[in-house]
Amino acid sequence: AMPVGVQFAGYEATVLKVEKAFGFQGVGQQTWALGLGVSALMGNSLRLTEANGTVQQTNAAYLFNVNTNDSASSATYPYIRDAKVSAEGYALDVGATYRFNAQQTLGVAVNDALSAVVWKNMPNTQLTLNNQQVGKDANGFAKPSLTGMNDVNRREITQTLEPKYQVE
Repeated sequence: AMPVGVQFAGYEATVLKVEKAFGFQGVGQQTWALGLGVSALMGNSLRLTEANGTVQQTNAAYLFNVNTNDSASSATYPYIRDAKVSAEGYALDVGATYRFNAQQTLGVAVNDALSAVVWKNMPNTQLTLNNQQVGKDANGFAKPSLTGMNDVNRREITQTLEPKYQVE
């Protein structure tokens, strides 16, 4: 059997960002600069999907057993409570430069050093797909079956952004 492991994550957000830099004079040509950026994030859409399990080839077909977990802000399901998805969060950027002299400068920056977006009322499904004990269609292909909706509900998701580093 071969393992199946797929993950997908995508989001869209509106950002309001405020930045401020502070400069300091050192000795001679030496100077320091420190910067800070703070962003307010308002989430527009989010999709988080993962599938994990196994696939095995036999003489007659492929056999699979896969568990999925899917959260989509635009999903609608008739059998879960109606609620509006909302998302708010923040991101913090920091940076510093040090000028040794007219020819040498060192700069370090971290975008999204700290961040979080909290998505509330996210539609979420967890599902098991399995064709180990099902029949075949008219063409002889194995028919996949949904062996169970393990959970269909709304949940809260806290998303963090990976920090991005720069050194110059």
